[in-house]
Amino acid sequence: MQGFLTEEQIRILREAHYSCRLRKSADRINAILLLNDGFSYEQVAKILMLDSITIRRYEKQFESVGVDGLIECRYLGSDGTLTKMQEMGLITHLRNHTYQTVKEIVIYAQKHYRKSYSIEGMTHLLHRIGFVYKKTKQVPGKVNLEDMAITVLSEKTIDTEAMKRLVMEIEKKQTKGTIHLLTDNASHNHSYQSQDFLKNHKRVHITYFPAYSPNLNIIERLWKFFHTKHRDKYFEKFKEFEKEVLYFFKHIHRYDVELKTLLTDSFQTMSI
Repeated sequence: MQGFLTEEQIRILREAHYSCRLRKSADRINAILLLNDGFSYEQVAKILMLDSITIRRYEKQFESVGVDGLIECRYLGSDGTLTKMQEMGLITHLRNHTYQTVKEIVIYAQKHYRKSYSIEGMTHLLHRIGFVYKKTKQVPGKVNLEDMAITVLSEKTIDTEAMKRLVMEIEKKQTKGTIHLLTDNASHNHSYQSQDFLKNHKRVHITYFPAYSPNLNIIERLWKFFHTKHRDKYFEKFKEFEKEVLYFFKHIHRYDVELKTLLTDSFQTMSI
């Protein structure tokens, strides 16, 4: 199948590859270019660290939609792209509404513009119109395993000041005895300001988790549990999302049976 691309098609694919931001899209283009150079399915798969079945699928996709379709699929689903006017409307909407995931914006585009985008395609579109989405961290929390009491605060930024407020809130709830605070190695937990603050809160003793061990952090399991309960819910505004989060933790005892086995500090000790 060597030499099936024209010079113009090769030029278009190389330009598309140069501007490509997602590895999957780049692999798709690379596969076709390598097949055109005479490499076998197995050789292409080895070069791209994929399997030959995937390479054959890319080839069939190319045979079905051609160069234009191969490039176009980076951006959209099945119903076409947004018009310039619709893009301007989406930009205005995103400046006034906060979304937690790209999937939510895909749903919005389908509902309001009748255009179907894949997650990958919408990500490309967002980058092109100047939006970059990062995971939002707004609601820090701590879990008391003895009575499953959850301490939650809503913060605009997770920093040293937020950490201080969380500690003081825990102290209000636990007025006697030593408070053992298990936390990750985020910079605000190690800052000089945090250390100075803790000198005046002698009941609080912090233990830091080892690096790269989120499985030891009970609060991470709780956040994962929260996600399983809300993965199919859609919040058009951040305030709605925040309200739902706070309601969930306020009524956390509805899930006592499920959380009893999930939130535990019983870990298996292994010899290395």
